[in-house]
Parts: sequence; structure tokens; C-alpha cells
Amino acid sequence: MTDIQILPIFDQSAPGVWDNMLRIRVATMKHNYGVVMSPLDISQAYTDYANAWQTNIKNFAFAAYDDTKMIASIHGDCEDRVISMRHLYVLPEYQHMGLGRRLMSAMENACAFDADMIELVALYSATPFYKCIGYTSPTHDNYLVKDISLYNGAQVSPLFWTNASTSIHCASISRRHHGRFDSANITQHHLPTYVYRASDGMITGVAGPDDKSVYADSSYIAKYLSRALTQFTAHQIKTQQTNHR
Repeated sequence: MTDIQILPIFDQSAPGVWDNMLRIRVATMKHNYGVVMSPLDISQAYTDYANAWQTNIKNFAFAAYDDTKMIASIHGDCEDRVISMRHLYVLPEYQHMGLGRRLMSAMENACAFDADMIELVALYSATPFYKCIGYTSPTHDNYLVKDISLYNGAQVSPLFWTNASTSIHCASISRRHHGRFDSANITQHHLPTYVYRASDGMITGVAGPDDKSVYADSSYIAKYLSRALTQFTAHQIKTQQTNHR
């Protein structure tokens, strides 16, 4: 087993993404809950993934990879500054390794720029896990929420979509370095893009969709952005090579 990477999925409609998510979901439901998904269930789940992707541009997804094999995933969307986490599944043989926590953390950090709260409906047996990582149940059932309005910590985050404030800051940084930030193109075509947010939540660097488009006001910020973009790109290339063998 190689080092497991948590990476964003910028384009969920790319070939194989939903198939892999469903493979993990089917295995997890059977192992954890004794639920066998029928072909009709699987077909409907695939349709639900596609419909959610097509009807809401504010979609996000992350996956955990063991080399090029997807072994866990999380996805959801944002509306009115509320993140709805739809699904989190980890292959049975990779459970109890902290991947669920890592995926939840990646989601929270990436979505904090455009949301104040995360909500989810958990299977009852999974409720203790979510409560352990800071989620509470205002209605005392399996509906859980977490306040993420108080941003904490500087970091590099994937940018799945843009809003007015983000576009202004990213465009300003890009112009200072004689570059261009195409907000509409990034949101509509899901181009791999990363931003660096300082400890106060302010965006101070932007990178993507290639290593020639890294704009930051300091070299160490540019280094972190380049590293994230390079890691993502290298994994994509390796995955494509593996799939074509």
C-alpha cells in the first residue's frame, strides 16, 4: 500500500468517477449495514449523481486514492451558504484508518469560503462518528450540522466554484502578476484551480489550471500552490496511463 492521497475531483462527470463512487458505496452498504443494492438501486444512484451535478454548479467532491485506486469518496453541494454533504463512503478494507475524518476535513476547509454551515443526514449507526468530529443534532436525531463560519488556519484549498468576492480577489492577484483569472470558465468547465487562504480567510494566491498560472505575492505561497497543482496533475496523468493499459 502506498501513501493514501486525498484529492479533489473537479469534474465529477469525467469517465469512471461515478462508477468508482458507486463501487465503493455498494461495498460499504453491504459490509457495514447488510444492505445489498439492486441493479435498479445502482442505476437510480447513478442518475442521482448526474442530476445533482447538472442542476447545481456549486458541487464538490473529494476522493481518497491508494495509488490510482479510488478507495473512499465524499460529495455534496452548496446553496444559500449551507453545504449539504450527500455521501461519505470508505471501502471496508480501508475503514478505521482515519480516511473519513480526512475527507470531512478536506470538505470543510474547501467549502468554508462560501458557506457558514454544513448539514447532513447520517445513518443512525454513523451518527457517533460525526458527533466525534464536531457535528451536533439540533433536532436530536440523525440530522446533523456544524458551524464553519469561523475560519481557522492558513492553507491551500481547491476551488470548485467561485463567488463575487473570490473572483475579485483572485482577479486582483492575477493582474498584479500580469495574469488573468477567468471566473466563469473555472466554474463552468471545472478547471483544476487552487487558492491560498491566509489565517484570516483572505485569498492571497491562486493557481491553475497549469503550473504557468501560479500567482501569489510571496514565493512560499507560490510554492505551496505549485505543489498542490503538481500533485493533482501527476495523479491524473498516472491514472489515465493506468486506465489505458
